Amino acid sequence: MVKQDSSSSAPADDETVAAFAAVCAGALAVFTNLRTRQPFNTSTLSRLMWVAELLHGNQQRMRNSLGISPYVFQQLVAALRLHAGLADSKYVAAEVQLAMFLYTCRMAASTHDVEERFQHSTTTVSK
Repeated sequence: MVKQDSSSSAPADDETVAAFAAVCAGALAVFTNLRTRQPFNTSTLSRLMWVAELLHGNQQRMRNSLGISPYVFQQLVAALRLHAGLADSKYVAAEVQLAMFLYTCRMAASTHDVEERFQHSTTTVSK
């Protein structure tokens, strides 16, 4: 009968356990990141705040972003409210609805671009 030296197999066992622990820790981290929902639309300047900044800031900036001056934008909102039934929805002000439309047209923006700029979900933007 041959006696095995336990000291020669111990380092291999320790290395195997350490490698297994590292793999498990990595898998747990990935799983936790997939399961933990992190807020996506977190910009501090979004929705009506961004539109207000355009309305009260440099006129050229609004022309660059939406294609019209602040005065024309305000007149268009009023006319659409009066004649076309534009109204605030539960989550989106009428001004933001119009700004999203104009931004999409002016920038040839994708739904994702509009979501990011106005910090709304796909469902809200695509309605």
